[in-house]
Amino acid sequence: MNGSTGVTIENNVIEDNTTGISIADSGGSITHNLIQNNNAPGASSGTGIAFFASSSGAWSIASNHFTNNLNDDVLSDPAAAVR
Repeated sequence: MNGSTGVTIENNVIEDNTTGISIADSGGSITHNLIQNNNAPGASSGTGIAFFASSSGAWSIASNHFTNNLNDDVLSDPAAAVR
């Protein structure tokens, strides 16, 4: 995601990617998703949700199920606004 606000990622199966969801500077909510098996080779491989920029908008992450992502369920730049 890049440059959007009010984004809703809801009720999805997100699987078999390098990173399940990659966020740059958007804002919104990520709820009720199954995020699994995101281990394809590449940068941040094995991560369910990755926030790459300190300019990431405000995100709400709730009621997701993470399984078999070999790195982190959620990886965040220290300055990103994630709640």
